[in-house]
Order: sequence, then structure tokens, then C-alpha cells
Amino acid sequence: MNNKEEFNIELTKDESEFGMPIPEELEEILNQDSEGKKRFTDLAPGKQRNIIYYTSKIKNQQLRVERAWIFILNLKNEPKGKERVSNILGLK
Repeated sequence: MNNKEEFNIELTKDESEFGMPIPEELEEILNQDSEGKKRFTDLAPGKQRNIIYYTSKIKNQQLRVERAWIFILNLKNEPKGKERVSNILGLK
């Protein structure tokens, strides 16, 4: 018995800025906080995605706003160039 199935896969280049959709709450906070936005955009892409991922996994909208705000405040308190995701996310 020869059970061969054929299928096609189409790959498309990800053209998004961060490689995943950014939650609107985080985006709004970044738009309102120029220092926070600068620090965020200066992060390595993997660290940016970690913050985006953790923010997007929060189901409650109000809690997402609060955590996104805390993440950006924590980011601004980290030494420039030595930011640790665990500190930014409050996982110390």
C-alpha cells in the first residue's frame, strides 16, 4: 500500500515591523512616551518580541494596559545597552 499525499506550501516574507502584531495597548503607550519608544526601538529584535509576546498573552485589556506601562517603565530603569528581559518583565 502506497499512501502518498501531495500538498503545496507557499511561504511569504514577513513584512511586519516586529515579526508579530504589536498589541494596540503597547503601541499606544509607546506613542505617548517618546523616551520609552526610543528605548524600545533600540532593543535587540528578540527583546522587542519578548515584550510584545508577553503583552499580547494577557487576556484582560485593562491588565494589558497596566502591564505594558510597567514593562516600559522597567525598560527605562534598565541601564542602556544592558537591558535584561527578565527585569523588564518583572521576573527578577
